[in-house]
Amino acid sequence: MKLIKITIITLLLVTIQGWSQTLTNTQIKDSIISILKNTDTPNAFVRVVSKDSILFQSEFGYADKNTKLKKGSLYAMGSISKTFTALAIMKLVNEGKLSLNDKLKDITPEIEFYNKWEATHPVTIKHLLTHRSGFDDMHISALIKKRNTEFTTLEEVLTYSKSYQANWKPGLVFSYSNPGYILLGYIIEKTSGITYQEYITKNILLPLKMNNTTYYSLTKTENLITGYQQIENNIEPSDIPKLIGESAGGIYSNGDDMAKFLQFLLNENKQNLSGIITSKQAIQMEKLQSDFEISNNVLYGYSIGMYDLKYGNDKINFKKHNGSINGFSSDYLYNKDLNIGISVSRNLFGKSNSDIINLLVNNYIASSNVKPKKLTKQATHLSKFKDWEGTYKMLSNTNNLVDFINAPLRTMQIKIKKDSLYVTRFMSDAEVYSHIENNSFKDANESFTTLFLCNNENEKAIVFYEDTLVKINPLKYYTTLFLLFISLVSGILLSLIFIVQLLILPFKKAILKSLKTTFLIGLPFWLILVSLILYLSNSSFLSLNNLGNITLVSICLFFSTLLFPIFSIYGGYKLFKKQLFFKNNRFRTVFKVLFFGVTFLSLYCLYYGWFALQLWNY
Repeated sequence: MKLIKITIITLLLVTIQGWSQTLTNTQIKDSIISILKNTDTPNAFVRVVSKDSILFQSEFGYADKNTKLKKGSLYAMGSISKTFTALAIMKLVNEGKLSLNDKLKDITPEIEFYNKWEATHPVTIKHLLTHRSGFDDMHISALIKKRNTEFTTLEEVLTYSKSYQANWKPGLVFSYSNPGYILLGYIIEKTSGITYQEYITKNILLPLKMNNTTYYSLTKTENLITGYQQIENNIEPSDIPKLIGESAGGIYSNGDDMAKFLQFLLNENKQNLSGIITSKQAIQMEKLQSDFEISNNVLYGYSIGMYDLKYGNDKINFKKHNGSINGFSSDYLYNKDLNIGISVSRNLFGKSNSDIINLLVNNYIASSNVKPKKLTKQATHLSKFKDWEGTYKMLSNTNNLVDFINAPLRTMQIKIKKDSLYVTRFMSDAEVYSHIENNSFKDANESFTTLFLCNNENEKAIVFYEDTLVKINPLKYYTTLFLLFISLVSGILLSLIFIVQLLILPFKKAILKSLKTTFLIGLPFWLILVSLILYLSNSSFLSLNNLGNITLVSICLFFSTLLFPIFSIYGGYKLFKKQLFFKNNRFRTVFKVLFFGVTFLSLYCLYYGWFALQLWNY
């Protein structure tokens, strides 16, 4: 009953916000308590600051989880660590020890990586900072490894050696890469001559008086608050995060220190006096860096150690970073024009802080004199954009073992009709986009631009939210879709035929031969299906050990993906060489068509890497 009352109060408060009236700190706290209780979050901290004052601060905790908050208790901040790594790189740039355009191969020749465009598009520090190197994210085999306190930073970097392969021309595609930031940590250490953790502590944390902020490798475990995770319907303690490569996600902090950090990001005077970076560099960190984005007037994306995201009823743009790591979900965000910074962290993995952030943004925007810029539709005939009409595929699909499923879904069609642009995504209705200015468009449901028509070295491309799409041959695409449809129908028909034959078998023993034939032809389809189910049911962060270690799941996955191409070949041999089929030619023709359907699916899966050796080694 009490929870229902709190929920009703929260709804009333949200309604009040819609009338642009601000809430008291007590009302805000009650609303946050309701949100946290509804998600079974044990503990959290929230801070709202301006550049020179604290607007709201509170810790939240529940005794029923046996987790009492004490002064100095630390939360794992996950990928928020990347902003600190970026700050360290910018400080070294400020001192003339590095340049954003330095080539990775020149700075770290001891680290092997593959980039077939290196001669014309080398991987640079700027690409690592903005996740545009083309490198993969962490592979399963690296994610499940345990942190060794004896690891050197170079050994940590080499843990992720499978990820250091550029999948596209560096600078073209945003693709989140933790290993890229682990490389940056090594570059900081190599350039400064001291460990990464020492450098961050001495040159960033101490100047900002973030005296409680540290790294797992430097702290005592009793200072760490317990993290939790939801397993089915239960909230259970999680392991302490021990990331290999702390420059990507190893920092621990608390509300008071994150408030100081936000005030630094908001206050130009503090930046210029800090000895870390200048206010000019802070502005540079907030701007997009890739030549592709700049030349195409792309407005939003991942800059240097932070990215853009919209919050509140008015969809206000904030610079921010989030962190999600074992047992914790954290966010910081700030907007200099509004003079507001927000930090939220909860000790529950996989739960978004958006409800809390939106509550705070709506409240503090209501009391601000700064109003968001309203985008207005341009009365422009769009015939000049006709060249962008066509079919596009999304490029940002690294670290995706099931790309054979996603590939058909990651496409869209662009059509121009008079003064509107129409976007049709896979198996969806057309969405109407209005022209705003230059090459930017927005749909009716957004208050900001979400689509940019771009040029990529004389080829047409699109930036849609953070994804880059390039034009493809529609004939090839639709032919592939058609053949995939035939493959799925073939597999389903073979399954139905097999079931019917099994039911008939006790009454008609003569059908045994055709039953064996059906089984042989349908087996590749069933093996692919079983392997996919095994993978998807164990692909969550909490289940990765089942895939990365030798377990019953990983062994079954290995053999099911090993056998489907073998049985495809064997089935074809039996069909065309041995003719082990019905005497009726029509039945034989039907089964040959079904065989070709399933065989195409096998070839399609092999083409996209769904095969035992790659899976076992991933």
